[in-house]
Amino acid sequence: MDGHLQEITGLILNPFSAALSNSNILPLLLSSSVDGCVRQWNLDLGACNYILETGAECLGIKWIKGENFVTHSKRRISIWNLNHYYWTFSVIKAPIIYMRRYKKGNSARILTVTEDYTIRLICPISGTVLSLSCPPITTKSLKTIVYNPYADQVFALMNEGSILVINTKTNPGTVVSERTSETKDKLCVIEGATIPETELDQKFILLGGTDAGQIVIVDNSATAKYSFVIQAHSASILDLKYSDNSLNLFSISSGKIFSPK
Repeated sequence: MDGHLQEITGLILNPFSAALSNSNILPLLLSSSVDGCVRQWNLDLGACNYILETGAECLGIKWIKGENFVTHSKRRISIWNLNHYYWTFSVIKAPIIYMRRYKKGNSARILTVTEDYTIRLICPISGTVLSLSCPPITTKSLKTIVYNPYADQVFALMNEGSILVINTKTNPGTVVSERTSETKDKLCVIEGATIPETELDQKFILLGGTDAGQIVIVDNSATAKYSFVIQAHSASILDLKYSDNSLNLFSISSGKIFSPK
């Protein structure tokens, strides 16, 4: 475990996890250093959870009572309270650049994309990675991403306007097709919408915004034909957002917001 800039002067473990029966509190290691910092470490991952700047060289650290601990320097004794406990929800080693929660019936899914352009579907209760995909996506190619919870598919819109369809029923997920538009209007953004048909059935449609200012429905064919075209703006659509609660769609382009009924 690496992080301190100077000599480490003290190590202590939190006594609470062992003392409390059926406790969800994980063992935490606190370390003090001459660099003036107290670092809190997750022992399962070997990762630093928190850094406390004490403002002086820390020559030692001890627990006092309960959640309180003390550090001392040449001219100061400081008492601190550990009022936060940390546990690991899901381990993702690359920084997250996109995260969104989707409903799936009575359950839900969390869709994430990391800096290495790995796509994960995560259970929001346990943090388990349900499906992991590594499609051929680069920094300059991915524009936006949408999840269809009813078909277990992820749609990844690329900069050239094509859509990668990724099957997430399996782990790892796999790219099953690439849809390219047969029209000259290029998709700039995509959004998923759930339209209630009956109390027991719901239909997912893929919406798109084009560089010609149109809002379209992208069909499920290999050619990704556009239907139900609405000329919403005179310029390229920058973003689309759909509200499941109000069944309203909002689009934005050049400072204007449009909401078709």
